Amino acid sequence: MSLNQNKKYETKIASQAAGDEDIYSLNKHTLGPGALAESEWVEAGLVSPNMTSIREYRLQRVRDKLIEFDCAGILLYDPVNI
Repeated sequence: MSLNQNKKYETKIASQAAGDEDIYSLNKHTLGPGALAESEWVEAGLVSPNMTSIREYRLQRVRDKLIEFDCAGILLYDPVNI
């Protein structure tokens, strides 16, 4: 019998299908502007920040510095999440 066929051993944490995950759904911080800030942005006529553009900009800055300092790689982590 497969473990997937037995409900007793079915995962309860992060039980979404593996195919539903992508780089953006796996790389989100739980901290953020929140509903209050977002509603204030809407009231003020401001647009939400384009997170894809921000991530791409930050990634390119890191890549440029790696090239500048002749580094083959870098280890990045969130010290709050350790």
